[in-house]
Amino acid sequence: MSTSTIAEDHLREHADASFRDHVVVFTGKLACLTRQAAHARVRELGGEAADEVTQRTTLLVVGDEGS
Repeated sequence: MSTSTIAEDHLREHADASFRDHVVVFTGKLACLTRQAAHARVRELGGEAADEVTQRTTLLVVGDEGS
């Protein structure tokens, strides 16, 4: 199973979970979601989506190699 599939499965499995108080960064290529869609989903669930890892990052989703 590829890491992008794991990341996407995680988002689907935890769709009812709250991302409140989380700053989420996606890295690598996501197979089934665009990065914009992933960011939107995080925001829908109350989290903040960021473009780069900082001290504020609380969740890092690692996809396949690529951008």
